[in-house]
Amino acid sequence: MQPIPLFSQRNLERFLTLVGIDGPQITAGAMSFCLRDHLLHLELGDDRLSMMLCTSLCLNDAQMLTLWERASPERFAGYLVRLLELKAGVALQITLPPTFLAEQLLRIYRALLSTLSPYGMLK
Repeated sequence: MQPIPLFSQRNLERFLTLVGIDGPQITAGAMSFCLRDHLLHLELGDDRLSMMLCTSLCLNDAQMLTLWERASPERFAGYLVRLLELKAGVALQITLPPTFLAEQLLRIYRALLSTLSPYGMLK
């Protein structure tokens, strides 16, 4: 794995600080951060940044369909959000360019949170 470009590293550090993570350690590959009611998982590759929010939400089929409808690309600057049903919850995953600025990452992160907010979490 190649080293993280300094530009991407600084943007990720700033983004994580804006999220409330003090002194984040940016490493090549995957990073996970436990927040109040979800896990934020970031994976930086050569040409992409994957952001995933994992929750312990247990949703029925109708709620999953509604969540899928709420995760439309229009809410995420045209990027596709994947809805994943986990053994112990639900996750939303989006793949972005690694050149996104910290403020852009924060907007995407907040949009993911607001997508989940009707289900009693992540307000």
